[in-house]
Amino acid sequence: MSSSVLCIAHPGHELRVLQWLREARPVVLILTDGSGSSKCSRLEASRTLVQDAGGTVGRVFGRYPDRGLYEIIRNQDLAAVVGLADDLLATLEESNADVIAGDMLEGFNTGHDLCRMLIQAAVGRYCRRRGHPVKNYEIVLERLAATMAVRKPAVTLRLGKDEIAAKRSCVELRFPQLVEEMDRAVAKYGDVAVATETLFEAADGLDDRWLDAEPPYYETFGRKQVAAGLYMEVITHETHMRPLAQALQKWAAQA
Repeated sequence: MSSSVLCIAHPGHELRVLQWLREARPVVLILTDGSGSSKCSRLEASRTLVQDAGGTVGRVFGRYPDRGLYEIIRNQDLAAVVGLADDLLATLEESNADVIAGDMLEGFNTGHDLCRMLIQAAVGRYCRRRGHPVKNYEIVLERLAATMAVRKPAVTLRLGKDEIAAKRSCVELRFPQLVEEMDRAVAKYGDVAVATETLFEAADGLDDRWLDAEPPYYETFGRKQVAAGLYMEVITHETHMRPLAQALQKWAAQA
């Protein structure tokens, strides 16, 4: 059986691949505690879910509050970012992983995009040391229709009636703050949003671009948050995300 790793930005993302989680039983790494602006952590709900599904909690599990990761990106804290990359690489090596899955770079949320950048950097260095590739899968979080229109999933799991009910029950019981998000996804995409789990094969290398030509959504959202007095500064692709991608590229090129 293949050894797997799941690396996601926030608690709750594992719900997008809950059946895969139960089948693969990966080591799970989560960058933040999912506290968001509410400061209410979702980490323990994810811990219980991962362990009940047969997975293992990894060495990075809610290391930062959401606001802390925002500050790392805003302040260009390369030591913290490289520390996350080091721990992801160590996890791949300790697990002798053949498969890794994690958030897709979509230009929606800086934490999601940083997570994918970390994965790409760690996979590149791991595969070079290992001498052969691993299966590297992306999990769609916000752009399902757009992604399905241009890419074919590498893995598709279709849930039965009981599995769908179990997933909805899990969200309602452990992640009540995500029920509204789930309902919006079903309203937008139909039952496929819950009934089907899709993973897409990631390209090689570290690509910090998003799918559209226009500025990423997090810039637009960030300006609103700054205007409301909730954020100190707008995180932009050119000023904040691209330099981190370049730093991770340099890290990935090391022996």
